[in-house]
Amino acid sequence: MNIVPSNNMLAKYSVIVVAFFLIIPVFFFINGDFFIHSANYNYSSGGDILKLPLPISLMACYVGLLLFAKHFQYSQSFIILLVYVLIMLLISIFHYFFQQHDYSKILNAVQTIIPVPAFILGCMIYKKDNNTQIIRCVFAVVIFIIMLLQLISTYQSNILVLSPNAYVLSVYQHMQYVTSIFVALGIYICFSDYHIKYKYIYCLFIILIGLCAILSLSRMALLIYVVGYVFFIIYLSYKKINTKNIAVAFLLPFLIFSIDSSNLSAHKTDTNQLYEQFTINRGFVAEKNLNKTNSLNHVIVRHEVYKEYINTIKNNPRVLFFGYSDDALSVQYHSAHNYYLEIIYNFGIFALIPIMYLIYKTTIKIYQNTNNFIEYPESIGLILFFLFIVIIDSLFKVGMKQPYPGILIFFMWGLLYSYFDKYTLNTGSK
Repeated sequence: MNIVPSNNMLAKYSVIVVAFFLIIPVFFFINGDFFIHSANYNYSSGGDILKLPLPISLMACYVGLLLFAKHFQYSQSFIILLVYVLIMLLISIFHYFFQQHDYSKILNAVQTIIPVPAFILGCMIYKKDNNTQIIRCVFAVVIFIIMLLQLISTYQSNILVLSPNAYVLSVYQHMQYVTSIFVALGIYICFSDYHIKYKYIYCLFIILIGLCAILSLSRMALLIYVVGYVFFIIYLSYKKINTKNIAVAFLLPFLIFSIDSSNLSAHKTDTNQLYEQFTINRGFVAEKNLNKTNSLNHVIVRHEVYKEYINTIKNNPRVLFFGYSDDALSVQYHSAHNYYLEIIYNFGIFALIPIMYLIYKTTIKIYQNTNNFIEYPESIGLILFFLFIVIIDSLFKVGMKQPYPGILIFFMWGLLYSYFDKYTLNTGSK
């Protein structure tokens, strides 16, 4: 009896391990300690790199690149991303030597670059059949367990704000970034693998995602949930699949929340304090205005942040072409709250061109294959993820430069880009 696993089995196990460590929200510090701050809803490193939680998905991404290196091919997308990385590095080095002898710009470039190779991993991992099915299965199990544990912890806290505590671990940036990513991934999983035989499992999955989206205080997560699952119900109806259970599951989180919110008055102070602190940590207001947070309309404040960044860029041609030499606005507002505006402010318009060109190429691929999406539901899930996260969410956040959400975003983008290279949708054949 041969107990040595075959190459196919080893490849399958490799995909499972890489997928698990890409999605599991385990964080550690540079000194080796794990991130456990179960009572802290809005942990901040305060700009101290020693206090910055780093995701284990960083290692998973780069180990995955080595494991699947044989599937690597020089392609236009690789060249585009290479140019993107080189421009940011060169401009940050330029700032160091000619503007200010400060490593902050180089560190900013490194932070922005770190998630980018996950795009290549997504492209490479799609080269082999069944890999994405394995990935979706692993992602679904981990998301289900993490969200369930967070909801149990939230219920025990008696506060209607999603807890970062998942008992065995704590989820860093769970309110602003992670929940939106999980919701979008949940939509991708449902579109790709829904089967009427397992409808009750999918219903429970949707209910958990909906509750987390509502409790996360993230308008984007809630928007993705509503729009994504409305599209999913419409798709099932078009395919003449009974949607009653899915529709009930979709609406049930709102009913549960409305019933439980009747108990909110007993904990209103705690919830308001968490909401205020969440707003402050997102950098919506400068520190000197912290006491005014509750009176500010978030849309107006975000508009003010954009105006500050745009005026700084517009009034200084050197900033437009080479980025700003210091991080004054980043210190005041934490970020531009727009990934693309953040790139221009830090590295200039030339750094934005490659990533915008890659978005353009992806959009062209989508447009060229619009005729047969209904027959390939996985493509619908991938496209919705791209539209929700890469396009819309990135206009209001900088998740693509954050290590954990950024790696997942670029990885899923790579899957989408490679999908159209592998499947010839417009011919109706694989």
